[in-house]
Amino acid sequence: MSVRRLDHVSVSVADLARSQHFYHGLLALPVLGTGEEESTALARALKVPRVRFRFADLDIGERGILELLEYLEPRPGRPDRRPFDRGLAHFGLTVDDLNSTIARLKGAGVEIWFGPELLEGPAWWAGARTAYATDPDGVTLEIIERPNVEP
Repeated sequence: MSVRRLDHVSVSVADLARSQHFYHGLLALPVLGTGEEESTALARALKVPRVRFRFADLDIGERGILELLEYLEPRPGRPDRRPFDRGLAHFGLTVDDLNSTIARLKGAGVEIWFGPELLEGPAWWAGARTAYATDPDGVTLEIIERPNVEP
């Protein structure tokens, strides 16, 4: 068995339209599909009586998917529990031009709270430039420009 690639990243969001604007409108990720579902399998997995959600699946390249989920039932719980607080977790998106991506995000009022920073190592990171931002729900996003094809 071996892991071949990142398949998808799933992010719970408070407002699907707002998050779609961020990822599709500002970062230009293509929308693969949207909808609303009720899932008995997910309800069993989460050990709740019912799960209903809106979703948007966006293409992050290399057959990867960013799955945005706005839970309608059950509604998210405690606001003090943020699994994507800075430093706890994040996901990275490779971009063609870090400077123009940063400019676009800043122009829309998004804080770039770290970077751009040139990375020197280890080898698979050497020469990459990176910056960090936060999406509308507080999810940490690392934006990466690599000098060569993906490692």
